[in-house]
Amino acid sequence: MKHAVALGCVLLLSAVMGAAQSNEALDDILQSVQASYGQAAYLLLTSDGSIEEHSSYEHAAAELQRRLGPVVERHAADALTLGEFALLVQMYHDLPRGLMGRLVRAPRYAVRDLRFLRVVQGRSYPNMRLSGERMVRIMGRVLAWQEGVL
Repeated sequence: MKHAVALGCVLLLSAVMGAAQSNEALDDILQSVQASYGQAAYLLLTSDGSIEEHSSYEHAAAELQRRLGPVVERHAADALTLGEFALLVQMYHDLPRGLMGRLVRAPRYAVRDLRFLRVVQGRSYPNMRLSGERMVRIMGRVLAWQEGVL
């Protein structure tokens, strides 16, 4: 029962997050088999209203690079792994880190930390391909975790 309520809350938060973003951009992200750095930057920055919903992926990538520095050096169209996305999420939302995550900013430890927070679920290898759908689900869980629902 608890899992059903938590899943419902995550889906509700994902829907709210999606309503704040351009439908075309969200459809594009959900349909991508391989998520890009620009799409990840767009999701991160629109989740808290830092950029307009009609911004391009290139603008979002440049803005995220400006805010976080060279955490993940990629161009907007470059593919992103689960570990790289986990590191971006962890740094952008200032999520708690474990011992190794505090010592070394690495995708491997970011995935471990987000698994501990139950934000990343299922198979989770730092170098695995990340789909747009999984990226949106992870963002929904991040928002749920920040709200204390997860």
